[in-house]
Amino acid sequence: MCFILERFGLFVDSQTVGRWFGQRAKREAGLPHQQSKTPAQSAMLEESFTADPYPDSTERMRLVRGTLLSKSQVDAWFSVQRKKRTDEVEAHGYVIEPGTRIADMRVPPEVSGELRRAWKEVEKERQEALRRLAEEEQEEDGEEH
Repeated sequence: MCFILERFGLFVDSQTVGRWFGQRAKREAGLPHQQSKTPAQSAMLEESFTADPYPDSTERMRLVRGTLLSKSQVDAWFSVQRKKRTDEVEAHGYVIEPGTRIADMRVPPEVSGELRRAWKEVEKERQEALRRLAEEEQEEDGEEH
């Protein structure tokens, strides 16, 4: 605890502590703090953004399956792009004024349970695909040596 106080000072919030521990775990596991998108992932995201800067759940699921990025990574990418490219967003008919938010586009409660189950299935598929890719990479590394 003293190390954290030395590093961040007396007025440290829980988010800073959580971020530090999360980054430490990634470092110890040998994982990168942030990973760049591949050209194929970027192209797929860009194409979808051009079609609609606010993709619906079906489109986001397609992107998660196609890019193998997590739902939160896809959502964050779209959020950043909307902030960067307000002209394109407005061209799609979404009004963006300082201090206002686009109307809440929540899914009706009767659909949300189905949607949650669908997202769990998509995440399970994504994890399985990532596991297979890691196994293939290990096999290739084994063949090289």
